[in-house]
Amino acid sequence: MITRKFTASPVKVTGLTPDHVPFESSLEEDCFFLLRFRGDVESFERPTEAVPWLDETGKRHKYTPDVLITFRAPEDGGPVPPKLLAEIKPDFDDEDSPKARLPNSETDEQRRMKWAAATNFAKLRGWDFDVYRDSKIRTPFLRNVKFLIRNLERPDRDRGSDRMIDALRARGPTPMNALMLDLEPDRYQRALLYPTLYACIAAGRIVTDLQVLLKNDAVLSVPA
Repeated sequence: MITRKFTASPVKVTGLTPDHVPFESSLEEDCFFLLRFRGDVESFERPTEAVPWLDETGKRHKYTPDVLITFRAPEDGGPVPPKLLAEIKPDFDDEDSPKARLPNSETDEQRRMKWAAATNFAKLRGWDFDVYRDSKIRTPFLRNVKFLIRNLERPDRDRGSDRMIDALRARGPTPMNALMLDLEPDRYQRALLYPTLYACIAAGRIVTDLQVLLKNDAVLSVPA
């Protein structure tokens, strides 16, 4: 039984992912976008056990981390990575972050103790533990993921994905606008090809640097 309760809130952003995993903040929602996009993630869920920990006075507490991630077996046949128990946190210690100005009753020492307990809790189960920070989640990559995931989960009709891939194999790395112009000179017909292109990028059939915002001059290629 899940140890934390989720209730409607006029302040927090609450909801469910398409796989019915609840989130209770916009930061958690953004992190779950990334997990849904990652090819090495088999599934993720809310942890069902609370982590016991002691504060600096020796008082006992319990808390439940935010997500438990299960990974897929690597395509090269290597061992399956251990599950990852993770906490999703704003950058309270970043003075330039607006989150640093929000009320926060938890001290750095309390967070250190909680996360040390969570590390031991995970280790006993053969898992890992990590903290996903705001600054690592909300990047240009996240903006690309939010744009691409619609094509990954609700793909449009395929309008020549094999043709695009064959053209890239023949040409080598090519800017997006040059590839699309070569495939379809008419701009109205060319616009119809873009959902298929984005679905190919989302599925990893066509690759580009997603750490920078995806634009028309992005260089595309096919995986080796």
